[in-house]
Amino acid sequence: MTNLLTIGIPSYKRAQALRGVLEQANEHFKPEHRRDTGILILDDDSPDGTFDQLQQMQLDPSFFTIRKNAVRAGFCGNFLNLIRECPSEYLLFSTDDDFLLADGVRALSDFLGSADVPPAMISTVFRNEDGSIYRGAEQLRPIHPYEFRNCCNHLPGVVFNARLAKAVLAKIEPLITAPNNYYPQACFSFLFLALNYHCVYHPAEPVATGYNLPSGISSYSSLGGRWSQFKFFDEFFKQLRARTDEADLVDKIDTALHEHRNSLFRTLGNGLLEENTELARYYLKGAAQYVGESQRPSAT
Repeated sequence: MTNLLTIGIPSYKRAQALRGVLEQANEHFKPEHRRDTGILILDDDSPDGTFDQLQQMQLDPSFFTIRKNAVRAGFCGNFLNLIRECPSEYLLFSTDDDFLLADGVRALSDFLGSADVPPAMISTVFRNEDGSIYRGAEQLRPIHPYEFRNCCNHLPGVVFNARLAKAVLAKIEPLITAPNNYYPQACFSFLFLALNYHCVYHPAEPVATGYNLPSGISSYSSLGGRWSQFKFFDEFFKQLRARTDEADLVDKIDTALHEHRNSLFRTLGNGLLEENTELARYYLKGAAQYVGESQRPSAT
């Protein structure tokens, strides 16, 4: 597979859904969509026989590449393995339960082949003020460093320059392979933005919600899970800061850490919503009041 763009799909224990995703792609991706593009599926040694089932599908090996990790790596490890094994300049991440949209992928590939300044990262995901996501509506524009979480928290539709990602992988891997990190893409995103790499939003719509299956990660959305995720990013920024003395980079890390810590109420509120909606309503009301009062000028 020697293409400009590889669609990378990390998979674990979702054989039936993944078969549906690949059947849909095989039907909708015509020759004009497959030009300069390929799909790489990396099964994380699934116990449900995912790899064997995919091997039995009648798929064009010049467009579909199916591999399996020799040792189970977990979500973050499988994400990094896709970067390692990406054979092309760019890697578009999708998931094993979301559908691929041929025209949107083609639009991204065309953009990458003609961009005056090759991007280090592309996000096709945008967020409304209420936190809901949408795609394909905004115009092409740069991503700002303070947007590092919003631009890629929802994995499908994030594109990385694989060559640049491989170049920093050895340095960033020890910082992100923690069991409570479910957002390795956000770590790469922040680093690229902090290094002043060219990162853009693109209005293409390359993926769409498919089977919408549960994450499968224990307590992922719970209060405890959100607290664990918050602590990971707090530690990530502190470790990143300790490894550099470059003033501009330190300033960006400090700013990102400050913004991250300001998100604590919202992060815990989202977890509480999963467990007790009524209690979450009072919590969020109290948090909003606290934040409002803390921002008022003190009496003199």
